[in-house]
Amino acid sequence: MNWVLKWREIFLLVFVVLAMLFIHPFNMPGLQISHVEEPATQVLHLGDIVESINGYNVNALSSFEDTVSNINPNDTITVSVLRETFPYSYKKFTESYITSERNNKTWLSFTVKEIQPTNIKLSHELAGGLRYTIAVNGNLDDAINVLSKRFAIGRVSSYSFEKAGSNQLYLYTFSGEEIIQLIESKGNFEAKIGDDVFFNNDDFIKICTSGVSCSISLYPFLNQSQETSQVLWRYGFDVSITTQASQRFANLTKGLSISKCEGDRCLLNETVDYYLDGQKIGSEDIYSDYKGKSFPLPNVGGTKTTKDDASQALYITQAILQGRVNAQVSKVDDVAAAYGPDFLNMITITLIALIVAGSIVILLQTKDLMLTAVGALLGFAELIFVVGWMSVLNITITSITVVGIITMISFTLGYKIFVLAKIREEGFTKYNINNQSSKLNKKLLIALGVSTALVFILPAFAAPLMFYFVLLITLTKSIFMKSIKATA
Repeated sequence: MNWVLKWREIFLLVFVVLAMLFIHPFNMPGLQISHVEEPATQVLHLGDIVESINGYNVNALSSFEDTVSNINPNDTITVSVLRETFPYSYKKFTESYITSERNNKTWLSFTVKEIQPTNIKLSHELAGGLRYTIAVNGNLDDAINVLSKRFAIGRVSSYSFEKAGSNQLYLYTFSGEEIIQLIESKGNFEAKIGDDVFFNNDDFIKICTSGVSCSISLYPFLNQSQETSQVLWRYGFDVSITTQASQRFANLTKGLSISKCEGDRCLLNETVDYYLDGQKIGSEDIYSDYKGKSFPLPNVGGTKTTKDDASQALYITQAILQGRVNAQVSKVDDVAAAYGPDFLNMITITLIALIVAGSIVILLQTKDLMLTAVGALLGFAELIFVVGWMSVLNITITSITVVGIITMISFTLGYKIFVLAKIREEGFTKYNINNQSSKLNKKLLIALGVSTALVFILPAFAAPLMFYFVLLITLTKSIFMKSIKATA
């Protein structure tokens, strides 16, 4: 084999190994942290695997519940966790903090779930999950539109809505209590200077969420007084507002006076205070430089005691400001998978059977064990590659995605058998092999274009096909055609 061409095999091997790491089958039983709040956020992370609590081993929900039933509010709790530092590599952390109370019960500030066997994300119809019953005061389509925008910014990666009557929605998701704030916050925003409104929701032109062509900030600062000194975290993001609201700032600041000076800059005697649903979420000092001037690009933000809290407040606030909605969660239920593990096992067996059947046809056509082995290995590599990269990109696999993957494998086998049949018909010459390869290139490029266009219409179906055609065009087709040439 010409060493110049080996780069394709090397790239394919690297991509497949990385895909297997991303799929990441866990090989240990136990519980994984699924949600964290203060004060546990200071010591625990999402995804940590709980090993023991107060010295008692917990590797199942029953032992976890037995252990935590003896913990009271304001007790010191010691938690030992395994934290993944690299795929399949873990480091042990043991930390302590004081518990709190919620609804007259001990609140550990974290919740757990059984360890998921893989990083592959399956939709509720394939893996179950939670169903939130949401009562909506208003139009259901408008509520779905607003909540979808909030979830996109609020890092809710997998969800689906179902209308259940004229004023009720079902939300299917794997996310826990952390999304309730995104659902129930009405989103009524006001920025005030004193008692006067500077701007509100109706004045927004653009809310910065990406940090591209706008500013997002998250930084520590020293909050110092005569009695205490504490490091706090400030978060903020730009919002673009209307000309009328910008001019309103000029009018509201004309009558303000200087309260104090810091170095060569002076502060006015009022601040811009930010309110969300009637609660103050932050404020911003007004420098004398801006007195009586329009202010088209305010920076909405606040202060938290930890970096994690500030980071969460940042994207939650950005998400809530995507629109207003009047909704309440009335019930949360566990739901079983509509298809269940037997369905997934059947699909896995079907995919393997397709690859094996195609390999047998290749063997019957060519009588060449090496070429057959190459075809089979490439089929498995393509499957692992697609599923692995869907995992790392957090693309949820649904039942229609499974149809896309089956289509992908069927296409793989179909094109290999078709090309081999045409080459056998014309004769195993390098000219005929190159001729069929050239014809196939055109068909693959058309297929890639179609699947790319379908991503905007049926992303769950078309995404695996798009990944697959990119791999096929750049790597595996060339390897397979080169193997055919070796038999000529």
